[in-house]
Order: sequence, then structure tokens, then C-alpha cells
Amino acid sequence: MHALAQRIRSGEAIVAGCLSGTSADGIDVAFVRFEPRGERSERLGVPRLLAFDTRPFEPELGARLRAVLDGGRCGPREIALLDRDLGRAFGRAVADCARAHGLVPELVGSHGQTVYHHDGAEPSGPATLQLGDGDFVAEEARACTASDFRMRDVARGGEGAPISALADERIFHACPRPCAVLNLGGMANLTVLADGAPPLAFDTGPANSLLDGIAGILANAKEF
Repeated sequence: MHALAQRIRSGEAIVAGCLSGTSADGIDVAFVRFEPRGERSERLGVPRLLAFDTRPFEPELGARLRAVLDGGRCGPREIALLDRDLGRAFGRAVADCARAHGLVPELVGSHGQTVYHHDGAEPSGPATLQLGDGDFVAEEARACTASDFRMRDVARGGEGAPISALADERIFHACPRPCAVLNLGGMANLTVLADGAPPLAFDTGPANSLLDGIAGILANAKEF
């Protein structure tokens, strides 16, 4: 792992990221290289996008996922199978996109599919659940895989969200400070970047999780 970390920091290794957001409208896959920051630096440089694709879910898997997100009954067996099958789907999406663009990723970051996230009213404390087992991602993508990003923060008393704020400082490094970055994912979240201060980030409310549903209703409606 140390050798891989060195290759990533030096800009030699290709890193893939894949996820399906709260709205579950497809599998996003991105491939990046990180600009080198010097031999002594332990921090990652600026990511440079090499390719990006969105792959649809297979209809049967998409229907199973939609049923869970819509509050359908789901026992341990169904959760285990969905966790496995989503992991396979994420890994295959990475492998398919890599072949299409002639890329060979050495590391995959897989966020997974959020099927539950506390709303702040849970009396026993925060809890979150993302499905898409990282081991199945690794086997399908044929690359080392990092996953389960939110749980450690929740275990330490954090909210586990918004997670996109972790990358905003790198991605928007050239923007004049102060600046605010609004991410319209399944849930919308805002990141405030200012010189001399750590990023401030918080959710602002539903975005694509509702917009996708409204668009589906309108697209299928006979009358507007």
C-alpha cells in the first residue's frame, strides 16, 4: 500500500471513483490523476479529470434498489444480496468505463449507495448505511478498493455528511477566497472555503432526490 500511495502522490497512478447518490439515477464513474506536490509532501495534489461516465443500473437491480429506497420491506437476506449485487455493479461500471477510455486504474474509491442516513431526529444518535460491498467492487474492477467512507466519522460523533466537502478544497483550489460551493446531489450541500480556516460544510435540503421524482411524474403525465 505504501508503494501505491507513493504512485498516487507522484501522479503516476490512475484513481477511479464511483458512486450512486441518494437519487439512485445511475452509477457515476470518474478517473483522475493527482498532480505531484514534491517528494516530501504527504498531501495529495490537485486532481485532473481523465474521463467521466454515467452507467445506468440494470433494470432488475434498479427496481430492487428503488423498492428499498421507497421504504419497501427488506429483510437480512435481501439486504445481503443487494449489498453484493450493487458492489458487482459498481465494479463492473468501473471496468467497463476503463476499457472504453483505455485506462487502467490502480485504486477505486467506492462510496456505495446510501439507503439510510439519519435525519437528526434519531434519539439514539446518528447512523448511516451505504450498500455496495467494496470486496465485490475490487473483484470486478480488478483494483484495490477503498470504501465505507462515512462510518468512521459517525462512530466518532460526526454527522457522516456532507462527504463531498472533503474534496472541494482540492477541486476548487484556484477559486478566489472566500467562496461557496453548492453541490446539487440527491441532497444539496454547501461548502464555504476561506483562507486560514477549515472548510465549513452542511446540508441545505433535498435536491435530485425530489427533482428526479418530479421529472418522472411530469414525463409520464398526459396533461401538465
